[in-house]
Amino acid sequence: MSDNSDQAFEVLVAVLIALSSLIIAFISWRAFAAGNASGDADFAGMSAMLAAEETRATNAILAYESYGAYLTYRQHRELAMSLQDALKDLPELSLEAAALRAQLDLAKVTSAIQQQRFSRRFVQRDGSYDIDKQLSTLYADRAQQRNLNAAPSFAEADRLRLKVSWLQGTVIPLTVSLIFFTLAEALSRRLRWLMLSIGALLLLGGTIAFLYFELTL
Repeated sequence: MSDNSDQAFEVLVAVLIALSSLIIAFISWRAFAAGNASGDADFAGMSAMLAAEETRATNAILAYESYGAYLTYRQHRELAMSLQDALKDLPELSLEAAALRAQLDLAKVTSAIQQQRFSRRFVQRDGSYDIDKQLSTLYADRAQQRNLNAAPSFAEADRLRLKVSWLQGTVIPLTVSLIFFTLAEALSRRLRWLMLSIGALLLLGGTIAFLYFELTL
């Protein structure tokens, strides 16, 4: 009877040791997977941050080119108006009038060309050019095509790193349970059930902790 009891106890201990080892291996795999996902999230965040900086730089070039074109347009439009006023006071067939008409034609052509290089939607009622609005519009348009917000990715990476830390922490009680299971096999009958009980509690506690962090983080 005693031999059967000892054999059953040894089988129970062997099963618990195997169970602890399997759970530890599974937790290690889940921690490894979370670590990889954290690296991917960090990379996505860095890519979004670099894309955002590139977009800001490109938009600044485009916006200030448009602003420069608008200023040139305004300058030549006002020049054309001044030349038209000046021509009214000159004989139509005079050399000076011919020269002014040539300048007027050039001013009109230049003004028309520059007008194609900026959008009228950014011209204010007072005649000023809203470069800030153009910058924000360009950025919003680009954000619809590409991820420019790095914050969510970095937050996800931080969450996953925290998850890895907690998952690795749950391995500790499971590893200690293996020690108690081993002691249960080596100690006397009076102590082996105590060692087995402590090991089982550690196994249960570590498993519950793993499930909690796996499901909530």
